[in-house]
Amino acid sequence: MTRHLAELQRGLAPDSPVKLVSLTADPEFDTMEVLRGYADRFGAQPDRWHFLTGRKPDVYDLAIRQLLLAVGESDPGQRASDVDLFIHSTKFVLVDAQGGVRGVFEGTEPESGPQLLAAIRRLLVEKPS
Repeated sequence: MTRHLAELQRGLAPDSPVKLVSLTADPEFDTMEVLRGYADRFGAQPDRWHFLTGRKPDVYDLAIRQLLLAVGESDPGQRASDVDLFIHSTKFVLVDAQGGVRGVFEGTEPESGPQLLAAIRRLLVEKPS
């Protein structure tokens, strides 16, 4: 998913007002330092791409109630490996300037990147109502 966001970032015009946001499913591990390293590894432009963490109830509330994404801890008895700690959505959500969800795209599918970029471009030329 992060590789797809890195590609999307490269597809945006330098003066584009679009912001990318990655939300952690593991806020207890993903400190700001950990997320900075992750951002650096994927070439995230700090003024464009933000990596969010915080208190787990707040992060999960944002994901579940506001973005309508699945996130949670996996059942210890059903984990496929020691690193299979969390269940999280693989969706990219396009949110407009007013906070409205304008589209949902599968973040693991290569064709979603161009589709999302096209949706962003359409949104940028819309007249405010």
